[in-house]
Amino acid sequence: MDSKKQANGNTPTKEKNKSKDSPLQKDVPGIISRFFFCWMMPLYYNGIKRDLEEFDLVPAKHQYDSKVVGDLLERKWLEEEAKARADGRTPSLRNVLIKTYWLSFIPGGIMQFLYVSIRTVTPLLFAQLLQYWSVNSTMSRETAVVYAVSMIAANWVGAFFNHHGNLYCQQFGMMLRVATSSLMYRKLMRMNNASLGDTAVGKVVNILSNDMQRFDLAMLFLHYVWIIPLQMAAVCYLGYIQAGPAALVGLAALVVIALPIQGYLGQLIGKLRMRIAEKTDERIKVMTEVINGIQVIKMYAWELPFQNVVSEKRGAEMKQVRIALLYRTVFLGFMIFTERAALFVTVLVFILFGNTITANIIYPLQQFMNAAHINITLVLPLVLAFTAELFVSIKRIQDFLILEDRPDLVKSSHGSSPSRLFQKSSSVFEKFEGPIRPLFIGV
Repeated sequence: MDSKKQANGNTPTKEKNKSKDSPLQKDVPGIISRFFFCWMMPLYYNGIKRDLEEFDLVPAKHQYDSKVVGDLLERKWLEEEAKARADGRTPSLRNVLIKTYWLSFIPGGIMQFLYVSIRTVTPLLFAQLLQYWSVNSTMSRETAVVYAVSMIAANWVGAFFNHHGNLYCQQFGMMLRVATSSLMYRKLMRMNNASLGDTAVGKVVNILSNDMQRFDLAMLFLHYVWIIPLQMAAVCYLGYIQAGPAALVGLAALVVIALPIQGYLGQLIGKLRMRIAEKTDERIKVMTEVINGIQVIKMYAWELPFQNVVSEKRGAEMKQVRIALLYRTVFLGFMIFTERAALFVTVLVFILFGNTITANIIYPLQQFMNAAHINITLVLPLVLAFTAELFVSIKRIQDFLILEDRPDLVKSSHGSSPSRLFQKSSSVFEKFEGPIRPLFIGV
């Protein structure tokens, strides 16, 4: 009887959980909810009360489905392969990604540019507000309130564009990761035995787990490649108006200190990323062989020799990782050093020119320097490092995608009949005018 009661008592709970809507059955958040991130409030509330379940999540956008983005990228990649074969060159995955998604990448850059613009211009409002407390000020209280409210509104609008711009760029990076992963999976279904034999399982796992993450990291900062030069031009002009040639000298010192060293370290990090990937591939390959032959290893008691081999591979990999972390630490160290040094040079030159330091000059100038140095010493190193790592990852993915396909999936010069592989699957073949046809599109 007790067991029946327990069973009857658990049944309503299970039925209640089953009755919950899945993320696919929920409505997409409205425009106001997306503007102010109101759709996250239920997640915070439910996360405090209990563990989050699948039905707590909001539905994902259809444009990020693996079928949608995978179909588009595969079609463009096959077109690139056909053109490259006709021109006698190697197909470029980087060119395919740029041609396919460059237009979708623009909105995130616009929002990040607006954020940087507002952050750069806000010190002008601060300079006007400081004049209210100067000795010979004639500014009314109402005007000072207007400047103060304008500063608050500018910071709020800047934060709005910053959050939405970063979110859009992260979603764009996720879309590239999903599309490229789908393309790699479809390539695996078309590879011949020779290509499969030359490709280690550990290498594929490493690409899907590590290299694909570079899309998420690089896309977040990639727009700053063109935003930072525009911001530097604006800061130079506004700083010159505020403090004259002294501001230009300070900004020049900031650039001279930061850019050469950071550019050199960015190249080193790109090379280290390639070495780390190679060492990781070797370690995963050894681990795969050990797991496949674990019975033989146990039978002959070879645990210690193979343990030493794996430890040696892991040690070589961690050595490169430690060197990369050391270079990144130097990157972050420049954030503190360069701002202080550039501001010191600016103030020193300003005084040597016979000027007198006042609050409405030095504080806005310090904010100009702060806005410039954050992007130069913090964001720019990340842009250089993540972009270098992204190019390395794209090259590794491209080397995998150009492996040979199965002969029955390649049209001969006389035009052979299409392959019947996976003909009974639910996926739909699409026509493609080229020497290679897609295996199936619905993955």
